[in-house]
Amino acid sequence: MAALARATAERLRPQYEDQLVTLVVDAGTLVGAFCDPDRITQVLVNLLGNALAACDRHGQVTLSVHTEPSPGHHVIVRVMDDGIGIAEHDVERIFHRFERLEHPGRPAAAGGSGIGLTIARGIARAHGGDITPESPGLGKGATFTLRLPQEPAPGADIPPASR
Repeated sequence: MAALARATAERLRPQYEDQLVTLVVDAGTLVGAFCDPDRITQVLVNLLGNALAACDRHGQVTLSVHTEPSPGHHVIVRVMDDGIGIAEHDVERIFHRFERLEHPGRPAAAGGSGIGLTIARGIARAHGGDITPESPGLGKGATFTLRLPQEPAPGADIPPASR
């Protein structure tokens, strides 16, 4: 999982450099998860792309990967930004299909259909995991946590070749 996160971050690094946003990657520890690497890459691209769009020039995004020894042992991937943040009443709304939040004084993001987070959460849940957002409020950044079990969940729709 750590290698997948590092590779995805490096793939997106030129976009971060173009926007003058610092991308910090803390994924040095070997961390394994049973997953479809293509689908989890899709989730990471979405989360990192959204974090970049949320930041102003000279902002920062941190991607970290570690394990959590809670019941069931999970891999935790966090994408934290110091960008525009999320109002409390919008925290779950951002996962609704075709939902795009408007931010006063900020131009709307180019492209995008408002289904990226819906799809990303669906992929995470198909793996027996989830994505949860946190934000202290508007203008205070946001953290998205992807939690994946280290063992396949019963009934998880993961191709056998990926296990």
